[in-house]
Amino acid sequence: MPGENDRDSLAAFRRRYLADLAARNYAAETLTQRGRDLATFILWCHERSIAEPRDVTKPILERYRRHLHQHRRADGGPLTFQVQAGRLSRIKGFFAWLADENHLVAEPSPHVSCLAWPNQSRAVRRVSISRPGAEHRLSRGGPTTAHGRDLAAARIIRKPGESGLADHASPRVSRPSRIA
Repeated sequence: MPGENDRDSLAAFRRRYLADLAARNYAAETLTQRGRDLATFILWCHERSIAEPRDVTKPILERYRRHLHQHRRADGGPLTFQVQAGRLSRIKGFFAWLADENHLVAEPSPHVSCLAWPNQSRAVRRVSISRPGAEHRLSRGGPTTAHGRDLAAARIIRKPGESGLADHASPRVSRPSRIA
């Protein structure tokens, strides 16, 4: 790894960071994952002549976030948002450690939106169920809406063209209005 012998390099601090995590009994898999993600970040920095933690600024972190967004896997697909979020989280943890250990005057990433996790898909698994099966589930009871219907079954038997759960919410429940 570039700069491994320079005691103020990103690579040297990476080694110390991982040793500190190991001393605090972090799992081997966690250490491996953090080490791998930090090595990737350090190599990316080296390609841009960024050698020391103090050289990493908010714009540099933003560029790295965009790099992750544009990066393609070996199969040509993009990194998932979960992978991007995990890598950014580990970079943020590294810089928080540097600041906590007084190796940096200030962390370049606190409250920095560029290291906020990308919006992650909250896709709900769709399950096919027959109308009699749905009616059976409705008759069993369970968690109910304000109208006394089983929410899970009500989702399943809604008519085509109806939107999601908002159609089944109680009219008595007030929702905060969004300010544009």
